[in-house]
Amino acid sequence: MSRTYNHILIFVDNETAVLKSLCRLFRKHGFTLLTATSGEEALDIMKKQEKPISLIISDQLMSGMSGIDFLEKSKQIFPDAIRFLITGYSDINTVIEGVNRGEIHRFFTKPWIDEDLILQVNQYVEKYEITADNQKLLELTKKQTKQLYIFGRDMEQKVLEGSQKLDEKNKELQFLNKELELNLFNTVKAFAALVEQNFPILQGHGKRVSILSRKIAKKMGLQTDEISEIEIAAMIHDIGKIGLPHLNVYINENSPNIKDMERYQSHSLKGQEVVSFINRLDEVGFIIRHHHECFDGSGWPDGISEHNIPIASRIIAVADIYDRIENIDTNKEKYYAEYIEEKGITRDQVDEEQLIKQSAAFHIKQQASMKYDPEVIKFFLEVLREEGVRQIIEKEIRIEELSAGMILSRSLYTIGRSLLLPYRTEITAGILNKLNRIYRNRQIENRIFILEE
Repeated sequence: MSRTYNHILIFVDNETAVLKSLCRLFRKHGFTLLTATSGEEALDIMKKQEKPISLIISDQLMSGMSGIDFLEKSKQIFPDAIRFLITGYSDINTVIEGVNRGEIHRFFTKPWIDEDLILQVNQYVEKYEITADNQKLLELTKKQTKQLYIFGRDMEQKVLEGSQKLDEKNKELQFLNKELELNLFNTVKAFAALVEQNFPILQGHGKRVSILSRKIAKKMGLQTDEISEIEIAAMIHDIGKIGLPHLNVYINENSPNIKDMERYQSHSLKGQEVVSFINRLDEVGFIIRHHHECFDGSGWPDGISEHNIPIASRIIAVADIYDRIENIDTNKEKYYAEYIEEKGITRDQVDEEQLIKQSAAFHIKQQASMKYDPEVIKFFLEVLREEGVRQIIEKEIRIEELSAGMILSRSLYTIGRSLLLPYRTEITAGILNKLNRIYRNRQIENRIFILEE
């Protein structure tokens, strides 16, 4: 693979045979390789490095300093380095300690699989390059914003002094504003990168929400300029979360702790404040402010309802919760359980990828007219169908209406909850006769759910 940077990797293990094995594995991949037989030696080597180290692979059990202790100390020298931990055994306590103290990106057990290790190193090095590029872009944006601020301050002083050069300065300001508009997308990308840099759990969230929001907006027939504003607002809708404690970014959104909730709910207002000083982002800030409003008026920060909420905010609200359930929320089992119980199916009747997508869509439909705009949900479901997310469309009938050829949309149980027929069973004449006989014996309820055409 082609890379922008010459990456330096350091391997740390007290077994020289392991170090030689790692060097042989990665020597042909174009990396600069360093080795150390202890955490103390590795720290000394890192302190002397003039160029940054991109990735660290360390054993856990070493004489003296453990792998987790070493990786924790290594953050003070190269905080952006990717950190892998290799261990001869693994348990949940090691995993938790590695995440909390060493901010480990991946764990591997000995003996590792060469192809897997190479693949993960290449993938994380690519992410390292993206982060480095985003950081450069962010610094450039900060520099441009600072220059514009200084220029604006000077202009204000000139106006107060009644300077005869006011017209000339206005032309210069117009030029700078035009230049800033040309860099608007880079500014938005920098803001999005800043969110992800502060909260890795949100990696790619803004981009995915932006893409889905654009699709919904186009499906709804919105104007091109409205769609552009929705894309930008969706990309950086979480910008106000910068400064929140990490545990408060998403997991504690429904925390009973009043201070936690107030702190969390302030992020939409802070997001509006962050972008409001950038030319052309005033409307984007207004959209960000209201993306947590609920259709029934129970949301925040202003408690507005229905069509008083900007259409862009209503679209982003649906795209945001869908992506959070599918890609971020660690409590997916809750959504699985709600969906499976409602549909009367079992876990093995839907593949894992479809299950989380269908569960997320089901949760959103359940909140129609409460949290989310039912009109937006209608177009959102059309987008999902076009992308191959299958939705169960069913109707309830009585046994007397059941006929051969119909297909069950839910599993059929006896009154005592014993399984009679699984989900997606096609009704035959023989099955129909048996069901009528069972119903006459009052062993099942007179309600059947079938798939609609």
